[in-house]
Amino acid sequence: MMNVDEESSDSNAEDSAYSGDDGIVIEENFGNGSQPWGRSSDYQRPVLLGEKGVGLFRYREAPLDFDASEACCVMKVLEPEEVAREMNLIIEDVAGIVHLPPTICRLLLHHYNWSKENLLEKFYESSNLDAFFAKANIISPLNKDNVVASGKESVGPCVICCNQAHLTSLSCGHGFCYRCWDMYLTTKVIDEGSVYVACPQMGCSIVVGDEKALALIEKESVRKRYRRLTIKSFVECNRLLRWCPGTDCGRVVKVTHSEARLVKCKCGTEFCFACVREWHEPVNCRLLQLWLKKCKDDSETSNWISANTKECPRCRVRIVLFGDNGSDALFLVHRKL
Repeated sequence: MMNVDEESSDSNAEDSAYSGDDGIVIEENFGNGSQPWGRSSDYQRPVLLGEKGVGLFRYREAPLDFDASEACCVMKVLEPEEVAREMNLIIEDVAGIVHLPPTICRLLLHHYNWSKENLLEKFYESSNLDAFFAKANIISPLNKDNVVASGKESVGPCVICCNQAHLTSLSCGHGFCYRCWDMYLTTKVIDEGSVYVACPQMGCSIVVGDEKALALIEKESVRKRYRRLTIKSFVECNRLLRWCPGTDCGRVVKVTHSEARLVKCKCGTEFCFACVREWHEPVNCRLLQLWLKKCKDDSETSNWISANTKECPRCRVRIVLFGDNGSDALFLVHRKL
């Protein structure tokens, strides 16, 4: 695993990465020009030695004056570009541990809701890595044949437009022309707001990688939208991050422990971190949700009563309207009662 000193010495490697305007880095070449992955039989999962004991999760002994309650209250407000850097650091950390391409690591992190610990635990527990990748709709990059097949070029009829054209495919081998790829990805990104796009072949769930998607999308505005959606997905799936609900804010609040607590953004907005509503102490989030639901139901009930009942002119009791001449029918029925 790389430490901080090693990361600073590798700053030149960033020149080989694609960087968008908003700070998202999509790695194209991993490592020093050589692929650390090959055939499944040649791949060896790195052995992780903890700083205290042996195992997947490293930890240090806490100092004597350590206050756990204070540690749980640490929060930080992140600007949009800081969120992108935060995401890239997690991707690079996982890529450095498991020796896999950053794009594959991002898709895996997305599948495991950006929980690095959960991903690494499942990765090292899995006895069948092909099945592990299949759960995230990824064809194993450890197979050399799959690596070669990804991005394979050919000439033939496109399944979508039926025109004879140059075709390109994912690791699943389903080839489509560049124009259809661009239209398909643009629709997914702009119209559906999706950054987790599967192969357009019916029944195929293999996901399009970041560098592949950015290479196939022609318009820069769509590529920028793709990068923003990547950040949006990162924040919404991460239990330690929340978008500030302030008007036109765009900042993100990060905490070290997910719980219902008051947080304040730089824009001045105060909210509950757990439910992203206005701070509601001493009521917990669940009771607040039930109360809001009750208020909504009561409001809908009042609207229905107002629209479907009428007050009796004699005793002021509200009675349900019915028939073509509702007011007369109500009056007669009430007199008989």
